[in-house]
Amino acid sequence: IIISKEVLQMVEWWNGLNTLQHVFFCMAVPALLLMVIQTVLSVIGADHDMDTDIDVDIDCLSFFTIRGLVALFLVGGTVGFFVAENKSLWWLAILLAVVSGVLALIGMAFLVRLILKLQNEGNVDANNAVGKKGTVYIRIPKKGEGTGKINVLVQESYSEFDAMSNGEELQTGTNVLIVGIQNGVLIVEPEKD
Repeated sequence: IIISKEVLQMVEWWNGLNTLQHVFFCMAVPALLLMVIQTVLSVIGADHDMDTDIDVDIDCLSFFTIRGLVALFLVGGTVGFFVAENKSLWWLAILLAVVSGVLALIGMAFLVRLILKLQNEGNVDANNAVGKKGTVYIRIPKKGEGTGKINVLVQESYSEFDAMSNGEELQTGTNVLIVGIQNGVLIVEPEKD
């Protein structure tokens, strides 16, 4: 069997590591591979809701997620690997690995929390339209004779809603004031100049 020079150098490097470095290396490398896979899936958009919950909520902050654990093992394993090079400081290597790993876990939890704050459900709540001004899109019959449609800016989104008049018939293009809501239908009246 012919073994290349590079393979022999890798085996020699591996054999030159101490046991603690082997442990930390075996923690960091799989975590690095998982992080790369997560990143690739995120870039191509295939990671939607893949962060399985093994959550422990402390003040509404989820610490133990897949991303958090990957950060814990990647950072802790890497720090421990390099500090464990000095065999006499094995206790420091373990301490720094645990502390840095836990800090990475907490940092990831805060980062995920900040990112989740940026999310928006995208649902426009018709109740937020009350008091706003809009424009009749489809004619609205006079009070009690049916509904039409209006366009209004609600929650920074230009939306169309069913509407009924609080009095007279309203023609397309009429500016209206939304004065209430009844069974999901906006109640409008002509805007006063």
